[in-house]
Amino acid sequence: MERPPSPAPTEWQHTSPEQGAVPRRFTGHVSYLTGAEGERLRADLALVLRDLLAWAEGARASLKR
Repeated sequence: MERPPSPAPTEWQHTSPEQGAVPRRFTGHVSYLTGAEGERLRADLALVLRDLLAWAEGARASLKR
């Protein structure tokens, strides 16, 4: 399901709980991609996530040994 393009990028914010003296605050902008470029980027992201999950599973398994 493709999401219609947004008229303007969406902004997001996240403030982490205090860990030490100063809480961390992260912000960013989301731009929606559609068409061939969006499909290519989604495929690239899926491959990166697959590799990251495989690495995390291997790291977890090595800790159990």
